[in-house]
Amino acid sequence: MTFNQSIQKITISITFNLNLMKRIFTYLVLFIVLSFSGPVSAQYSNASLNGPWLGVNFEPDMYLIFDGNGNINEMGSFYNHETVINLGTYSVTSSGYLSGNIKIDNQNFALTGQFITPDSIDMGDRIHSLLKIPNAGALAGSWSGGIVSSNYENFNISVNSSGKITGPNTWLAHIFERNGKVVGFFDTKDGSNCWHQFQLVNCTYKNNRIAGIAASECKDNQGQSIVLTRISNKTISAVAGGLSSALTPNEKSGITSLKVTGTIDARDFKTMRDDIPQLTEIDLSGATIVAYSGLEGTTDAQTIINYPANAIPAHAFYNVTSKEGKKDLSTFIFPSGITSVGRLAFQNCTSLTSVSIPPFVTSLGVQAFYNCTDLVKVSIEPPSSLTAIGKYAFGFCSKLISVTIPKSVSSIGIVAFLGSIASVNVDADNLYFSSLNGALYNKQKTSLIYVPNYVNGDYDIPPSVTRIAVDAFYNCLGLSSITIPSSVKTIQDWAFENCTFLTSISIPSSVDSIGSYAFYNCKRLLSIFANSPIPVNLSASDSVFNHVDKNMCSLFVPTGTIGAYKVANKWKDFSRILEFSNAQTKVDLIQMNGLKVYPNPSDGIVKIEGLNTNHKNEIAIYTIGGKLIRKKICSSATEMMNISDRVAGLYLLFINGKAIKILKN
Repeated sequence: MTFNQSIQKITISITFNLNLMKRIFTYLVLFIVLSFSGPVSAQYSNASLNGPWLGVNFEPDMYLIFDGNGNINEMGSFYNHETVINLGTYSVTSSGYLSGNIKIDNQNFALTGQFITPDSIDMGDRIHSLLKIPNAGALAGSWSGGIVSSNYENFNISVNSSGKITGPNTWLAHIFERNGKVVGFFDTKDGSNCWHQFQLVNCTYKNNRIAGIAASECKDNQGQSIVLTRISNKTISAVAGGLSSALTPNEKSGITSLKVTGTIDARDFKTMRDDIPQLTEIDLSGATIVAYSGLEGTTDAQTIINYPANAIPAHAFYNVTSKEGKKDLSTFIFPSGITSVGRLAFQNCTSLTSVSIPPFVTSLGVQAFYNCTDLVKVSIEPPSSLTAIGKYAFGFCSKLISVTIPKSVSSIGIVAFLGSIASVNVDADNLYFSSLNGALYNKQKTSLIYVPNYVNGDYDIPPSVTRIAVDAFYNCLGLSSITIPSSVKTIQDWAFENCTFLTSISIPSSVDSIGSYAFYNCKRLLSIFANSPIPVNLSASDSVFNHVDKNMCSLFVPTGTIGAYKVANKWKDFSRILEFSNAQTKVDLIQMNGLKVYPNPSDGIVKIEGLNTNHKNEIAIYTIGGKLIRKKICSSATEMMNISDRVAGLYLLFINGKAIKILKN
């Protein structure tokens, strides 16, 4: 097809004929050049098109989905799988002119139009237009029904929040509602039934009911009446192990909200997990969990498993075979009488937003809420009986805001809050743990267990700490420098993993053990101060500085120890090993290679005496993170450096390549 180059209006559409459906597809639109008498007042951009739009009066109905960044993500109409569509790009001017292109069966089609209102685009003849679908997910949920005149053409359709129909082998499937009118296309790849493919031709939506006309490829079943009813809420009074048989196949495929009373066991949790795919809300407040022993529980084990009473079973909503959690589950109300939450019970339930732990629960299992990425709030109902929180229990709950640890808790597994931003607050009466500024410690604050990864800038570890625990600072991306007190003896494995913006760290001489991967992926480290005159033995510390740039990062070691560090395991890998004075900074005078540096600390002016006048001396001051702030070349015996305009803190003073730390008050 060719297009006239002159300015004109051309609209291309194909008249929908049910008898010719196998042969046709809507050759969308559109080379249309428009002129309008008045400008559009609103300001538009590519983002103005974001989302789905209905093509009105095209035969059959069609839709376009834009991503707001200049790309057409999807185009749909009945039978469009019989054509080859290369989706195109578009642009929108500030005055609302739309232009773009789509390639169909190797033919290029131009797309042009203009906004009339923020949700209506005239495609050139005031007949064909695009209308915005403001709420693409208005029909979200599950629907059951079918062809009124038939006993076998029944459908169970699940619609997600974008209006897409989900299901196995689905080729093209969307359903939208606008002002009571429904437009939809359903097309699967299997072709086992003539109604595997249909279009909602003239349907309306009201009171959770879609009714109207559907058309399929079957010549004798064209233009049939269809009714679909939303399936959502269901209340069941269950007997342990009987939930599956109490629900019809349509209910299983369509229920989104389920309330269960009576008795249930691990078999019923497996039913909720695997057999009711659309569940978003589960209310078990009126249910009692009884014991079960057998092969049909949630762990998919090959041997008999004993599942205790009053316990959310292990793998309750995490399928260990598929490695998937119940991703759409957003609300879960616990049975009030439970005493434990099993391991991996809610792992990968990525839509779960809040949980309220009943007061009789004594333990949260390993990885109980692991990777619940939308979990914002955890409430532990008083008076709490909780004693144990398993390792990784809230790992990678990346939106979790805060957790209050009750006084009853005596055990918290390692990395229980790994990858979380949660501020941890421990009840003051707890005998085993404490908190400070959102960080978790043991009671005596000798062990730093967890630091929320929202911390930023400089971080001071309290002087009581002797151990920095496994992954204590994991993913603290805003951390730029850290002060480790001389009380610390042990830095455990992965302690500073993924602190990717950490630029400087000082390891006190008290540290005698550094674990494997302790500084893993601290890729912006510019300076490490190793204060011990004897290098810490890193022979058993695998990859301790993995992904640290050892050519760029300077390793500062005490004066006279450079030889020992250049042969020490892992330390020798640094290209730049420099000596610095290890004298205390809070003294008036530091002597270095015959030079006098004073006062230290100072108010900003530091005096240097004893410089060699026979050659030029290079004097420079850097931040502790390695950024140059002052530099001068001189040949006098005495010089002064002024940093009175800088903030208080530690700085590095380099004199002819050797460094000392100075403190500005």
